[in-house]
Amino acid sequence: TISALMAIKKLYELGEIKRVLILVPRILVNQWFFEIIRSGFGVPRRIERDTIDSLVRENFPEGIYLASMDLVKIDRYFGKVREVDWDMIIIDEAHRLGAKKKEATQRYRQIGQKLIQSFPDRHVLLLSATPHRGDPYDYISRLRLVDPYLYPPGRLDNMDFYTKTTN
Repeated sequence: TISALMAIKKLYELGEIKRVLILVPRILVNQWFFEIIRSGFGVPRRIERDTIDSLVRENFPEGIYLASMDLVKIDRYFGKVREVDWDMIIIDEAHRLGAKKKEATQRYRQIGQKLIQSFPDRHVLLLSATPHRGDPYDYISRLRLVDPYLYPPGRLDNMDFYTKTTN
C-alpha cells in the first residue's frame, strides 16, 4: 500500500497522472481509504453502487478513486468504469485476477484484459504478496497483463524464467 501511494505521489509530481483507479478486495476498501487520507492525498472518491451514477454525471473528475474489484467486474458497473480515461490503475491482491488454462475468471477477463490490456498506455501497478500460486499458466497470464509481448505461458514455464522474475 505504501509503495503504491509513493508511486502515485511521484507520478503526480512528474505530471504523468491525474486520474487514478485503485481496485481492491471489498475487505480492504476501508483500509485503503484511510491510508490514502493519511498519506496526504485528501479524501478519495469511492465507486459504489450508490455513487457511480453521480460520478458518471460529473465525468469522473481528476483524483483518486477507490473501488472493490468485485463491484467493478459486474457488467453494469464495468462499462461505466471502462469509459473513464484512467492515467493509472492499481490492483491490490492482484493474484485474485486468476487465469486457468481452461477458463479465466470474470475478474481477469473484465479487469485484466478489458481494463488493463486494452489500454497499454496506462500506468499499471499490480500488488500481491502471493504472485505465484503454483500454476505457471496463472502466474504468466498475470505478467502478460503488464507485458503482452511475453511468449505464450507454456514456453515460459521453466526455472530460468522464474529466476529472472522473482524479487
